[in-house]
Amino acid sequence: MRLLGRILSLSVCGGRIDPAKRGKSPIVLVAAEGIRLLKVSVSDVEVDGLDATEKISESISASGLHFDVLLARSVPIAGFNLIDPEGLMRRHGIPSIFVLSEEPDWASVEAALRKHFHDWERRLEVIRKAGTAHRLGENGEGLYLIECFGVSPEEALRIVQELAVFGRYPEPLRVCCMVARAISCALIMRS
Repeated sequence: MRLLGRILSLSVCGGRIDPAKRGKSPIVLVAAEGIRLLKVSVSDVEVDGLDATEKISESISASGLHFDVLLARSVPIAGFNLIDPEGLMRRHGIPSIFVLSEEPDWASVEAALRKHFHDWERRLEVIRKAGTAHRLGENGEGLYLIECFGVSPEEALRIVQELAVFGRYPEPLRVCCMVARAISCALIMRS
């Protein structure tokens, strides 16, 4: 069993999308050891593109670190740009944990993909790789809604709980999303 300070995580969060402008969206990546932030980097991905996994992979390779886990709030970021958990596991041996804010509405997700993307089946397959959303928590309270790939739901819950300080989200992921929101708000206001 790892101690809190020894979990090396990479958190990923996409910025807000300006509905009036398509194109690129910032994503923030936070490397952390336990709850101690090591590095924050920003990259751009195409809104609704398929380059998020590649950008994350480049960041992992450039870091020179071997991360224990990838943390994100969902598989889709920047619209329907997708984090492919299987691709990251294959390339870097890094499992993925997605800490969701709400239960996925699979019918709506599939309908949106069918309507907007010619490659909707491929995208839906990537989204479903994260597995079933598990409502987990102490005494069956279901405090956390977690999808995971490459790690058991029980281990995912343990990691999330160890890294959560202020609320339900792991601290590195919480900070990552705060930075992503701030950057995207500044970009929207500037344009």
